[in-house]
Amino acid sequence: MKIAVIGLGQMGNIYIATLLRLGFSLDDMIGIDIRTDRITDAMLKWPGLKCWTSVEAADLGGVDAVIVATNTPSHHKVILNLLAKRIENIFCEKPLGLNTQAVEKIENSLEFHGGIKIYTAFLINFSEVVLSLRKFMIEEDFCVAEAYVNWGKDRTGNNRPTPGDLEDEACHGAGVVHSLAKINQKVKGIEVFGKISHLSFVDEKIQKEACELDESFPKIPNSSSFITEIIRTNKSDVIVGIHSSFVNIRQERTVHVTLGDAKTGKPRWLALMEFDTPDGDVLTLKEVGPKKETRREVFGGDKVLAETRAFVNAISGEDVDLRLTDVETAKLAVKFSDAVARSSKTGEIVKI
Repeated sequence: MKIAVIGLGQMGNIYIATLLRLGFSLDDMIGIDIRTDRITDAMLKWPGLKCWTSVEAADLGGVDAVIVATNTPSHHKVILNLLAKRIENIFCEKPLGLNTQAVEKIENSLEFHGGIKIYTAFLINFSEVVLSLRKFMIEEDFCVAEAYVNWGKDRTGNNRPTPGDLEDEACHGAGVVHSLAKINQKVKGIEVFGKISHLSFVDEKIQKEACELDESFPKIPNSSSFITEIIRTNKSDVIVGIHSSFVNIRQERTVHVTLGDAKTGKPRWLALMEFDTPDGDVLTLKEVGPKKETRREVFGGDKVLAETRAFVNAISGEDVDLRLTDVETAKLAVKFSDAVARSSKTGEIVKI
């Protein structure tokens, strides 16, 4: 199998290293980036890696799959280009597109080019914490009754350009809640009210250069997201609070979930998921009631390795890992971001 990695920045380098760990050789890969300095760095780091400055210029003959790790705003344009070249297997960093219209262009192209597989990288899906909590909920017949997300990091003065917190970070915690909310109940719709801030936090010179290189980049990215949503289900309304920010004093990635009895709705357990801590990913469960039994599990493992392996296995003909995100699910994440941005602008509650 031959794989192309488009985008040789931080994530592109991680994917190349991960593919090598999975048994691929540099002869099995090519690298593509519009920045010649990144190509130079990659070829110095991995002598023998063949690199190109664009998808159009690259020799994609014999390429079986492509990993898209370019700047977020360019994802859908790169994918459309790959679809036109009949690349049949695509794995793209989230989000699939910067807005719903971008994702719909991909969907329309997929209808024309049948038989192509596209998966989006939602890394948190591959945390053993999420898998363990899902298993607990299914076995004990629990459903999500309430949830709260606190997600963020300090990117002040950072020299990496960004489309903003809403598109790059808030989707993580929201995605975890949305997936858990479907367990033992039927989701009928989502209503969103949100506000996003635009504090100056990135290196303005770097962001400006990114805009000049790729016009889809925002000149002033959003810095924080403050979101309230109601997930309407056949059992009850699930209230969710989400705070995500690039101006946090420290990295924090937590999801708090109240688990209710699927039949009565009565709260039974409180769950806390903590991701990427110094110890690993941590799941803490605390029973509701006088006993207050507490359970704590710590999980290690490499989420990027697990996710990349799942993609390789899926396109090799093995069973598709259900943690891989298909186009429909990836589109919901983009719809969510669109709804928050619209709500922030108009002050209205937006239905998804």
